[in-house]
Amino acid sequence: MIEIIISFAVAFCYGISAAIQKYSFMDMKKFSIRKMVKNWKWLVSMVIGTSGLIIYLYSLKFIPISTIQPLLALSITIPIIAGFLFFKENPNRYESLGVLLVIVGVIWISLM
Repeated sequence: MIEIIISFAVAFCYGISAAIQKYSFMDMKKFSIRKMVKNWKWLVSMVIGTSGLIIYLYSLKFIPISTIQPLLALSITIPIIAGFLFFKENPNRYESLGVLLVIVGVIWISLM
């Protein structure tokens, strides 16, 4: 059970990191690495993403990759859901179907 919780935590960190990066770029009119590095929102997203990476690397010592890797597919769905909830971005039917298929696929693989 702890393996699944850790896998979800990693997926959540990756997904939320991407959503916060999107949020941090909304303040910029023009892309600039200098502005990006000074943006505290972007720095927070990097800390969250790096935390996910560290948890992932540490967990590989204890959790079979066949358990953790399928659950990491959920990290694709989190920015889409966050975009809908926080940025008022409406996913089109293909994105919605993709989220549904990823979730069903992860559940199906987990049950096998």
